[in-house]
Amino acid sequence: MEYDNDITLVTMFFDINRDNWELSNSVRKTSTYLNAFYHFLDYPYNMVCFIDNRYYNEVIEKYNESKYKNKVFVSIDKQWLTEHTLAWKQVGVDEIIMKSIHYKLFMKKRVEVSYEISNKSIPPDVNIEDYLFPENKYPEYVAITHSKIDLLIHALENNHIKTPYTFWVDFGYFHSVYENKKETFPSNTLDIHKFHKEKLNFIIRNKIKKNNYNPYRELIMAPDLFTGGFWGGKNDLLYKLQELYHRCVNKLYNLNISDDEQHIYYTCYDENPELFHLEHIVEEPWPKALTYYEKKCS
Repeated sequence: MEYDNDITLVTMFFDINRDNWELSNSVRKTSTYLNAFYHFLDYPYNMVCFIDNRYYNEVIEKYNESKYKNKVFVSIDKQWLTEHTLAWKQVGVDEIIMKSIHYKLFMKKRVEVSYEISNKSIPPDVNIEDYLFPENKYPEYVAITHSKIDLLIHALENNHIKTPYTFWVDFGYFHSVYENKKETFPSNTLDIHKFHKEKLNFIIRNKIKKNNYNPYRELIMAPDLFTGGFWGGKNDLLYKLQELYHRCVNKLYNLNISDDEQHIYYTCYDENPELFHLEHIVEEPWPKALTYYEKKCS
């Protein structure tokens, strides 16, 4: 496979104690994330990887055994994240919102709606908190998702990136391939010609209706529009997204809403649609993006 000369991928892993979470919804373990990430070492992707210092040596050991040597690793801890990302400076705001009666009423409605969609009746003794997703229960999870844009900018400003285009990719991107052998890994690296050069490229699961954005409906219905596992574009556009993203996070805070990055992307799109190029992949888009955009094998 050829090296990617135009694109750098940025990713991050920080342990927020997932192994001890108590949720009915799917929770991936630390080992799942690490094993999924190690598949990236089999590809010549340019990468900048922010790694929890508790796992840094293990990851570096695996990297030293790999074929390709075009990846940069940065050791991080909670103090580092607090110093370098707005999300971790503001994680206390998410905690306050999640504990509020206002927010808990929205979460009750969200669980009720999920039962209605499944044509089921909600049991009278159901514990709502058992049916919440991580982004509705754990402030640290929300901080992880909101820190993506700041990590991209940190990598750019610290000269870790030498390519004109930068994309975020989730650390556990390959988890479903790792867990489900029916899924397939990409057979090549990314083809820059498949991306829009002057806009930020995002994948959406469902088409977006014009003038249809409502932050409270998004919180309750969770319609799964934007995917957060793979996105990016031209480097200078990422600075524009960072400013817009921070503004939209605070906009939702003022509405007493705490939610993950996928909701924020939609909020950003609603404010500035011209910044975005949306690709609606009809087939299940996770984890198809790296395959969808890969170079054709010669």
